[in-house]
Amino acid sequence: PEALWRFALIENTYLVFAPFASNPKRSLPKKRWADILSVILREYPELPVVLVGSPQERTEAEHIIFLLGNVRVFNTAGLSFPHIITLITQAKLFLGVDSGLTHVAAVAHTPSVVVGNLSNPTWLPRYNPNAAILVERKQCLCTGDKGGGCEYVIDGQNYYRCMIDVRDADIITALREKIEEKMAHDTDGLL
Repeated sequence: PEALWRFALIENTYLVFAPFASNPKRSLPKKRWADILSVILREYPELPVVLVGSPQERTEAEHIIFLLGNVRVFNTAGLSFPHIITLITQAKLFLGVDSGLTHVAAVAHTPSVVVGNLSNPTWLPRYNPNAAILVERKQCLCTGDKGGGCEYVIDGQNYYRCMIDVRDADIITALREKIEEKMAHDTDGLL
């Protein structure tokens, strides 16, 4: 695993996964993230995942990795911000939610799949031409000013409807499309 990790960093052949936001309701339940990543890891065995977050999110990151049971997910939660920025800007793909790290990926034009929310739609990183931004409006009652009854409660945690209602299949499809785009453009066939 250590050799694969070093190779991935040298060759920039990894997916950065940023599932955490300053407000937990701006994410998905850990089990859903694990289910989504398990499909991608199974289909793309050459693609390591680098999980990023703050030092306070390290335990949550370990829980997602435990649910995955996969050694190709590297927990870098707690690295310094400059190191995380480097990981994001050099990654082949970014998967995240409404966070500052998503904006780093957007500014760097890192190919991204973002599960967004409509509580404050001005944040969406539409300035990244390489981003697929997924939201679901059908059940969302958000008024766009962080108001409205737009939350579900799952296992005692509130989550935004516009995020929870995004289907896993849609996230997986967007990830596949971004991975396949990168593979088609890379001459060596690696991500």
